[in-house]
Amino acid sequence: MEIKINIVELASELANDAVYEYIMSEYLSQSSIYKEESEVVEYTEYGQKIFDQWYDYYYNIINKYKID
Repeated sequence: MEIKINIVELASELANDAVYEYIMSEYLSQSSIYKEESEVVEYTEYGQKIFDQWYDYYYNIINKYKID
């Protein structure tokens, strides 16, 4: 059985979940990770740094198992 996934999307979703778990485990306020400008929610610079680290981690794991 072949399952096709979008590596970028999966790594992004996993990284986003990891950022949320990081917030909860470190007892941080969400405002230290997220900023709201109008109706758009974005990461703060600190939040983006954490996201990028987790993204790279997950992307590399997923990519290691990629079948060409």
